[in-house]
Amino acid sequence: MKWPVFIAMAVLCVVLQTTIAPRLAVGRIRPDWILVLVVFFAMHVRGQDVLATGCLLGLLADLQSIERFGVLALAYTAAAGVVYYLRDHVFRAHPLAHLAVTFGAGYVVQLILLLAAWLFTGVGGGVWSSQVFGGLLI
Repeated sequence: MKWPVFIAMAVLCVVLQTTIAPRLAVGRIRPDWILVLVVFFAMHVRGQDVLATGCLLGLLADLQSIERFGVLALAYTAAAGVVYYLRDHVFRAHPLAHLAVTFGAGYVVQLILLLAAWLFTGVGGGVWSSQVFGGLLI
C-alpha cells in the first residue's frame, strides 16, 4: 500500500469531517467521511493493510470525539474486517455496492458504539451491567 496517499487521504477526511460535515447535518445526523474512507480502503487494499488502516482511521476519529479513547478504533477496525470479508461477494467496481457496504459498515460501527455505551455506562442495563462489568472494564 502507498502510505503517503493514505496519510493525505486521512488528513483530507479529518478536515472534511470537522469542517464540512457539521454544516451538512440534518438534525443530529451528519456524514461520516472517515467511515467512507475505511470502507474504500477495505474494498481495495491487501488483508493486513485493511486492519491497519481501519485502526489508524479509528484512532483519528477517536481524537475528535467524546467517546472513550479506543472505542471508535475498535469499531472502525471491526467494520473494516467485515467489509474485507464481504468484498469478494460484491461487485467492487459498482458505486451501489460501495453504498450498500458503507451502509452496512455504519451499522457495525453503531452496534459496537451501542455495546460500548451499554458496557461502560449501563444504558439499558441498569445496575446489573455496572456491577458485572464495572470491575472488569474500569
